[in-house]
Amino acid sequence: MKSIQSKFILLTVIAIILSVSIIGGFAVVNFTREAEYSSTAIMNLTCQEQMWAMNKQLASVSESVDIMGDYVKHRLFSVEKMKNDPDYRESFEEQMALIFEDLALSTPPCVSFYIRYDSALLGGQESEVLRIRKDEFSPFEDSKLEDVNQYSAKDPGNVEWWYNPIETGTGTWIEPYYDKGMDMYLISYVRPLYEGDQFLGIAGMDIDFSKMIQTISDIKVYETGYAYLTDTEGTVIYHPVLKEGTPITDNAMELQSAISFFEKSNSEGTTFTYSFNGVKKQMAFATMNNGMRIVIAAPDSEIKGSVINITRQTVLSGLLIIAIFSFVIMLVCNRIVKPLRKLVNAAEQIIGGNFEVEFPPETKDEVGTLTVSMKKMVGHLKRYINELNGLAFRDSLTGVKNKTAYDSAIADLDRELEEQNLEFGLVICDTNNLKHINDTYGHEQGNLYLQKACRLICEIYKNSPVYRIGGDEFAVILKGKDYQNRYQLMEAFDEEAEAQNRRAQNPWDEIHVARGMVFYEPGRDVDAEAVFRRADAKMYLTKQKMKMGADFKEISAAE
Repeated sequence: MKSIQSKFILLTVIAIILSVSIIGGFAVVNFTREAEYSSTAIMNLTCQEQMWAMNKQLASVSESVDIMGDYVKHRLFSVEKMKNDPDYRESFEEQMALIFEDLALSTPPCVSFYIRYDSALLGGQESEVLRIRKDEFSPFEDSKLEDVNQYSAKDPGNVEWWYNPIETGTGTWIEPYYDKGMDMYLISYVRPLYEGDQFLGIAGMDIDFSKMIQTISDIKVYETGYAYLTDTEGTVIYHPVLKEGTPITDNAMELQSAISFFEKSNSEGTTFTYSFNGVKKQMAFATMNNGMRIVIAAPDSEIKGSVINITRQTVLSGLLIIAIFSFVIMLVCNRIVKPLRKLVNAAEQIIGGNFEVEFPPETKDEVGTLTVSMKKMVGHLKRYINELNGLAFRDSLTGVKNKTAYDSAIADLDRELEEQNLEFGLVICDTNNLKHINDTYGHEQGNLYLQKACRLICEIYKNSPVYRIGGDEFAVILKGKDYQNRYQLMEAFDEEAEAQNRRAQNPWDEIHVARGMVFYEPGRDVDAEAVFRRADAKMYLTKQKMKMGADFKEISAAE
């Protein structure tokens, strides 16, 4: 039969192992969840930030082109005059070019802009404006558009900027292309010009797409993560490894699912796991205004690297704790006697939250000392817990709930407001003249003054929680019956305060409370704090009026 000492050592070691395993396991699981959430947030936030920055550039270009398109339609006096009057046509072209240039100069990404009128409309005559620059700091210079008559809608060649908007009938982004004349990689926004049903021509702007690519190439996540661009079909526009025009599915069959992942409206803000060249990765994406997608990809091992480190540290820490405790137990276990079982039982009950435990008789040895210590510990714990429970949510002077309880209630309201609209109101009360009472009659009378005001607030709003949120400030959250009768209760408060003031023998027996009451308005208040600010502001106005009113004439005279 094994000795109690050996059994105790074995039991204790097993208990320590289980405790460390459970606590460590929960820590690792929770940390893993937090790490996954953080990694998703980091990758998607990076995507969103870049998408917003690029969308801002794209929007500035499309807005400028649309403004110019509308301006051309409204300023064109006559299509016939444009066709038959060369002087008018030349003047109109120059005027539109100057206006368009002003718009282009206020659109930093723009490196060229153009207007081309339909030659069929002008009886075969050519009418166009093209001005280009090397970068956003250079002046615009006149240039010549490529002859669209050499191409057709079926074979647009290098003039998709002409046939694409004609085909769509609306403003459109042209996919990135290389322009030999400008020696630039461009992306264009073009819109058709119409006068009623009459097609007039097109207007457009170009952006230096290489700068956008540089921005994408500069994005780094974790150690080796990178960003790239695809079109709506998942074809590579820019990738640090793959060539332009390569379908992303060619190098990772799992990415076949990524196409449907892209197309899901709710997939932005999440991550997708796949393998690329034998490396497990995660990716997130954001869709730009022109349909291109910014994709962020990073190795799964780097994303979860912190989880692996934490797991390793948890295991090592657990083994160290087990070793230390086992050594200590072996040193002291031979000094433990039979009453230990009762102490173990008592300790287990205390861990479970039961402090009404039975201890073994006190002896004049180590177990006796431990027994005395545990009794004192339980007594201290009982006292501390009772004190904390009393202090945590209760105001010691007035007996109502305190600021901590109020903050908790406001947080609960905000959580409820996220799920549904609520009917509730907020009354902010401030006891006027407290400083005068304290300074003139002492803080004891000031406390009585506060308590009397608090009692009336509680009596009037007996169906609602009352909180002391400051030295002389109280808050009432109105719901249910008190919310329905909120105006009657405000009148009842005034009537009762006046009645008590008439009976008061001393200044500290009077009640002078400034109040501000508002109720939650869904279209106006974003959260409960917004309701508080309105109520507090209303209370402050009431306080100022009361200070100037008859309620304080007697007090003012005493001062």
